[in-house]
Amino acid sequence: MPYSSFADFITTARSHRSKTAALNSFNRLEAANAAQDYLPQEGVAPAFFPGHHIYVKLELRVGLLTSSDNAERKKSITLLADLVEGVRNILHGFDGGALLEAQGPVVHGFLPDDLDTPDNPRIAALAIRAFVEGAIRPRAGDDFRKVLIAYCHGQSLFVATVDLHGDNSVVSLAPAANAPAKVLWANSDRFPSGSILEVKCDGGFRILTLDDLRLAENTRSREMIVNCANHGSLQKIAAKEMTIPFPSSPDSPTVEEPHESYSISVRADMDGFTSRVRQAFGQGRDAAIELAHEFYAVMVHAREFSHTASAIHLPWAGDCFNLLIAVDDRNEYQKNRKRLILEILPRFADHMRAKFPNLKWSYSCAAGDVENAQKCNTLVSRIEVGDTSLLLATGLPVERSLQGLAQESPCAHNGVLWKGDVEALAEDLKSIIKPCSGGESFRHFALGDIGNSIRKTFFIPPKTAYDSPVGRVAPAIVVPTVRPYSNRD
Repeated sequence: MPYSSFADFITTARSHRSKTAALNSFNRLEAANAAQDYLPQEGVAPAFFPGHHIYVKLELRVGLLTSSDNAERKKSITLLADLVEGVRNILHGFDGGALLEAQGPVVHGFLPDDLDTPDNPRIAALAIRAFVEGAIRPRAGDDFRKVLIAYCHGQSLFVATVDLHGDNSVVSLAPAANAPAKVLWANSDRFPSGSILEVKCDGGFRILTLDDLRLAENTRSREMIVNCANHGSLQKIAAKEMTIPFPSSPDSPTVEEPHESYSISVRADMDGFTSRVRQAFGQGRDAAIELAHEFYAVMVHAREFSHTASAIHLPWAGDCFNLLIAVDDRNEYQKNRKRLILEILPRFADHMRAKFPNLKWSYSCAAGDVENAQKCNTLVSRIEVGDTSLLLATGLPVERSLQGLAQESPCAHNGVLWKGDVEALAEDLKSIIKPCSGGESFRHFALGDIGNSIRKTFFIPPKTAYDSPVGRVAPAIVVPTVRPYSNRD
């Protein structure tokens, strides 16, 4: 369907929230099938949207995000939730501005702009910096390290989906979306807190000077910055349970706290997709839109794996698919660390290969030891910000699996495992783990070696019954859909 503006596309993409009520009476499989039916009404926006992609990276004390202390975990997810809603409110102060995704300490938004005028992204960046300094930093206290902001202008295509849990996901395909994210992750140690970076699509960048920023200091920007600096706590966090009814059920809980679980974080990153996006945009509109439709189909097919794997589907991080294998039993968690932490990967690869045989993936997995008195290692929350909802997770597995991809950059058909998980593996899987050449925190593995280990372990005759753990899954994890809203902007 045609979209007259980026705001029109966002409004249409999020209109599914009014349809979720019809799904509440279905069981989990029926809900997934019904969602499949109306998702194509969102799909790919059939037009390029020029504008600025803005990324905000909040760095907190390393141990806060991976702490075994429940109070510290709740503090970290509260701070991240505040960041998400604060950035969203600032971007919505601009015509068509929108929050696109939140991946832990990194928030990504978009400001439509036909002409690549510098004022709006600079005003937004100044307002975001003031908000973090005025509202986030005081609550973080000694746990605050720095905040960095980067933006890049260019043409973009957007793909809208809803996951199995009824939460929003709008993914942007564009060199302008990839460049600032890569600059922040690769260079964040070089920049002092508060740095605002202007990034080019080819990856070049510069730190804005005081003279650059003074050009944006008009009456409107000063008022916005003052207002942002004075914001109080903004977050709304709705509880997530693993085995609870849909919200329409009278038994649905209403506690305003994140859900605690023992989780394994699994990430699958599309190998070479950034280059394909760059090439498609260089070839013109038709090639870019064709690639966007392919990516949409990939997202839908990967979402189906979330259902078959009985896992929590976290939002996509660009072209990275993210899962949590979450349980509430420590013994089941340790059992999953022994085999499922790696054996889920061939299952995912086979699932995706059935429809997309030419796609290649790299992987990162993490779980970690739990202390005797530790109640969980992961918090998962639904953050409602205005007209949209996002699932946000924090904890050692989430942070370490993200670090593994960023730090080690495993190649196609290979992956990295957090070093703390090696000793928990079954002996046959432990034998395929290789040291990392670039650091001490992770270990490498090849996807093919996992498959070979499975075959050697479970296909040794004589065998009376086929009982491969590859077919086993963790207990059902149901993250309920959100309550529908009728007023969308």
